[in-house]
Amino acid sequence: MKKRILLVDDIKFVLDLEKTLLAQIEKELSLDLDIDTASDVDEALKCLESSEYDILITDMNLPDGDGSQIAKSAAQRSSGKMRLVALTSLPVAYEEKREIFDLFLTKPTQPQDLKSDLIKVLQ
Repeated sequence: MKKRILLVDDIKFVLDLEKTLLAQIEKELSLDLDIDTASDVDEALKCLESSEYDILITDMNLPDGDGSQIAKSAAQRSSGKMRLVALTSLPVAYEEKREIFDLFLTKPTQPQDLKSDLIKVLQ
């Protein structure tokens, strides 16, 4: 079964790293992943309007808002069925929004640790 994932981050390097790790996981676990990316809240909300996703992985600190805006919209659209993951370098600043997410990860993280966390979300 194909899993659709939306990655949201304003730093291209982070998006590329996440895509690379997901590609490794896809191959290792024989998964079928379809990955879209967005670099800000507005772009992510447009993706959510036009497609259905199983998993949202979002940075919290974006140029036009924060990842909780995207997560709330995603949760409403999916009736709570979408897995929601936050990835942030400012965990204290977003502590009160932690309960929105299934997984709340702190940057920086080692690629192997991030890969391990992504595997948990995919299973």
